[in-house]
Amino acid sequence: MMKSIFIILITIYLLLGCDSQNEKVPVEIEFTESDFNYFKTLGASELKLIDSTVYSHTHERWRKIALVVGKSFELQEQFSELDETKLLLGVHHLINQNKLVSQGNIKAMRFSEVKRK
Repeated sequence: MMKSIFIILITIYLLLGCDSQNEKVPVEIEFTESDFNYFKTLGASELKLIDSTVYSHTHERWRKIALVVGKSFELQEQFSELDETKLLLGVHHLINQNKLVSQGNIKAMRFSEVKRK
């Protein structure tokens, strides 16, 4: 269990392109039209699965959005085109649905957090 969490955290670190020189600089993710359009191609049950999986990795206490997104990568087995940007949009959707609250700039996953309402 601990080994898998460590692997997830390392993967997130590498995906965000952080290095020792720029570690304090937030890396903002930009959403594209294709990111938004991806969700329009999914059915209601698929959208519900994505929402419930992302939500299941949140907690009543603050958690880094990068951790929530990293743990939600398990969905890639079912949704091959689902990447960190689309999962971040899933987090944003849950915030807009008042299921989560956030602090910080959610486009900078390592520098923002969410928790359940």
